[in-house]
Amino acid sequence: MSRIPLLHQYVEAACKRLFDLYQSASTSSTLLPDLLPIAMKEIGIVCEELQIALKELNQQTQKISDTQTEVQAERRRYQHLFQLSPDAYLILDQEGNIQEINRATATLLNLPQSFLVGKSFFCLVANEDRALLKEKLAQLAHQPCVELSLSVSRYPTAFFDAEGATIGQSAG
Repeated sequence: MSRIPLLHQYVEAACKRLFDLYQSASTSSTLLPDLLPIAMKEIGIVCEELQIALKELNQQTQKISDTQTEVQAERRRYQHLFQLSPDAYLILDQEGNIQEINRATATLLNLPQSFLVGKSFFCLVANEDRALLKEKLAQLAHQPCVELSLSVSRYPTAFFDAEGATIGQSAG
């Protein structure tokens, strides 16, 4: 539960009282007898609330940091599983450009991973299957995954049939 709204009320009240105290001090040689103790008490409350709020913010910051560390560890773990999978996987953007590719796919295509990332997957698909790939990529806007069969180039010249291949939307 956030203490920020309560802290905001305390700060507003203390600031008003402090403003009244300053105004009274500058216009009169005598302070209103009740004003100083009330202002001091409110300033004390604001200080206590600020300390509590800071403690809560530090705890929340630590939780966020811990969560971020966990997420990064999970991402590394899944990236490792993606890379070492015996099945060929590649991640395309909506235009058909290769975002990520695992080792099995690079081996299957007989090209280095570093060469393939950022390249258009259409360049690796047989001319007669490019329209089908474009159509299937467009379908991903309306459904999470689609199946297709197409001929893919195995560098330098051979093609192989990728029967029953599935393309889907990336989770991230």
